[in-house]
Amino acid sequence: MNSSKLIKGLALYFFVTIIISCSSNEISPKIMIEKISPQSAGIGDEITIQFSGLPKNTQIDHSSVKFNDIESEITNISNNEIKCIVPPHAKDGEISIKVNNYSTTSSEKFSVKFKKYPQIHYFSKGSFAYGGFSLRKLNYNKDENTYDEQLISRSPKFSDRIKKIVYNKEHKQFIIYIGQCPGAYFTYNLNTKRWNYYNIYSSCSSSHANGVITIFIDSNQNKTYSFMDKSFDRNLYLSEIDNEGKVINIKKLGENLYSSYIESNLFIPSKNAVVYFDTEDEKYFLHEMNTTTNEFTKKEVKVNTDEFDLLANTKLFYLKKSNSVLIVNSDSDSVFQLNLNNYTVSKINTSGEHVSFIHSINISPSTDYLIINNIRGYIMDLTSFKIEKINSSMNKNVEVKKEDDFIIID
Repeated sequence: MNSSKLIKGLALYFFVTIIISCSSNEISPKIMIEKISPQSAGIGDEITIQFSGLPKNTQIDHSSVKFNDIESEITNISNNEIKCIVPPHAKDGEISIKVNNYSTTSSEKFSVKFKKYPQIHYFSKGSFAYGGFSLRKLNYNKDENTYDEQLISRSPKFSDRIKKIVYNKEHKQFIIYIGQCPGAYFTYNLNTKRWNYYNIYSSCSSSHANGVITIFIDSNQNKTYSFMDKSFDRNLYLSEIDNEGKVINIKKLGENLYSSYIESNLFIPSKNAVVYFDTEDEKYFLHEMNTTTNEFTKKEVKVNTDEFDLLANTKLFYLKKSNSVLIVNSDSDSVFQLNLNNYTVSKINTSGEHVSFIHSINISPSTDYLIINNIRGYIMDLTSFKIEKINSSMNKNVEVKKEDDFIIID
């Protein structure tokens, strides 16, 4: 009797085991989206999708993520997490993922934030009796690669060649430095819509002596500064420009700090310093001035290309991701990169459209592209360094003069 029960029990055990084994081979594991972080993001932003249900050590042969029906770029994937980019034209809705042959859809809707694009302003000489500036704005949409244009205001004042433009976000104020008149500059306030013209000295000679020679923004402190030259012996002074546009707190920095390339300066937030190039005995150097202590350091720069040259219209742009400085010679089509980790300069090979870079160039820190004006608009992607034309959303070419200059407000 006991033997008969034992035999029946073993038979039942093997039968159930076989059934379970067969079932496990026929039923695929079910994956499930556990969390999407953040639940709302803008086009071009990276999000993280955490999911469960994939057996451990599963080799992932193929995968995809879709926002409604629009496929996304996957930047990283593991057995329980996917990182991807919110694709262009994505709209609010469900997110679906597929890993090998397993797929699932989010139970909650993902929200696409409105992408605010930088405002791109440019300045051109006015054509009315006393001269002046036209201040225009290009509304650029990177997803559509289009822009339209509107006139903001004009300054009924004396004008000359624009040498440098900066924008103070806290004061909402543009400062436009005029090259030929030492100490002369304009300010334009976006709140009051008012222009002001400042000339520190009563005379306006063609020399840079006794006046402002360039301006820059300390973005860490939201302060506008100017370098001043009060003599011909390379003595350099620093002053601050307040929210009313007046020069205050003038202080002497020292001797042998003036450089013919000082107008092409750049503030680097990570260093809390403004930098500019200098040359000596056919060598290149980089001056760095800490804006808190006003102390200078001088670094020799090693150049890895025979094509490198500093011109009067050289533009400098900081690339945060690579901790480097983009160097663009505005009168040519040459682009170089200064590595701030080892102070070496190398040439960058661009692709796409061929453009001779001119006066009108500026960078968008938040969206990683360079705006170029060469009568018509271009952008250069700062990851691939590919150049593309910008299309006008007004069905016409928005043309601006070579003397115009851009500034971008993120």
